[in-house]
This record gives sequence, structure tokens and C-alpha cells, in this order.
Amino acid sequence: MALTFTDLVEVDLDKLGTAVSEWKKTVDRLKTSAENAHKGMQAKSDSAQWAGVNATVTREFIAKTAKEVSDLHAEANSIYRVLADGHPELVSLQKQVKDAAGKDASALGVRVNDIGDGKVVCIFPTSAATRTSARRNSSTPSGSWRTGSTGSSPTPRRSTPRSPGPCA
Repeated sequence: MALTFTDLVEVDLDKLGTAVSEWKKTVDRLKTSAENAHKGMQAKSDSAQWAGVNATVTREFIAKTAKEVSDLHAEANSIYRVLADGHPELVSLQKQVKDAAGKDASALGVRVNDIGDGKVVCIFPTSAATRTSARRNSSTPSGSWRTGSTGSSPTPRRSTPRSPGPCA
């Protein structure tokens, strides 16, 4: 199933924020576990007066276990950092897309329609009255608009408007 533009715009990023918080708690608990494994379990193993084959095997096992707990903490911390860095960025991008597709396009008389697969079609004003009304609400010079503008205002073009056209 492909994501649609609407899916991306309406996804609840608060759930990702909750996941970031939960990963932080997990990282903190794993840090404590790793410290306990090194300072407790491994320190006791290293200072024990064990002898024989079992002593060597047990020390190696404890050292490997303590290292695995430390490695698990490092991996969880990496995941947390990616989520913690990505969440505010995604929230900001989602807001920008909502503003561009909702407020900015609407102020220019442009309709943004979801056509699936993450694509949209922008329907531009076709009547002179609509273009005039949209121009009064913006600083765009007279003329029609071309699709594919990446800024907050349309790209002026001196030809007959095309409707609908893909936004890219």
C-alpha cells in the first residue's frame, strides 16, 4: 500500500513524540543496567578467587554478557538520537506542507488535490476574475501561474493557464 499525500499530512506525529520519550526511558534503564553489569557482575567476577576450567569459562561468559548489555545500550541510544532528531524536523515539515497546501495555495485560489502515491494535482485559477482576486491577496504580478513552484508564491508566466497540472 502506497502512502498518499493526505496520509503524510494527517499522520499523528504526537505518537512519534511518545515513542521518543519511551526510547529515552529505555536508554536510561539500559545505561543503568550496563553500569551495574560492569561495576557489579563483572567486578565481582574479576575479583573472585575462582580456579579451574569453570572459573575461566564463567569469567569469559560474564565479560561477554556485560559487553552485550553495553552494546545494547549503545544501539538503543543511537535509535533514540535518530528519533529525537527526526521528530521535530518532521513536525516542522508537516506544518510547512499544511500551510503551503492549505493556507498559501488557498489564498492564491489554487486547489491541491491528492491523487495517490504521494502525488498531488494543483488546480490553478482559470478565470480572469479568479486570477484578479487571487492577485489582490498576493504580490504576484499579472499573468497566470506555472505548476511546480517551490516557494510560498507562484512563479509568474505570461501565457494561457493550464488546469489541472501536477505540482512537483
